[in-house]
Amino acid sequence: MFEGVLLLLLGCLYTPLQQTRAATAAAAAETAAAAAAAAETAAAAAAAAAETETAAAAAAAATERASSPLLQH
Repeated sequence: MFEGVLLLLLGCLYTPLQQTRAATAAAAAETAAAAAAAAETAAAAAAAAAETETAAAAAAAATERASSPLLQH
């Protein structure tokens, strides 16, 4: 009888432990997905910044060429 009660109590403790582990694993997967999305966003922002920097350098070079004294007669 005592063993049956003990097994019942252990079963009552084991099931919530399994649920907690499953919830923890799901939260970890969700966190990993959010981190991957954040990394993708950061990479896109870095690429956009590089494009902007390249465009700004090209515009500065064009402005410098246009204002060159050799081109003004």
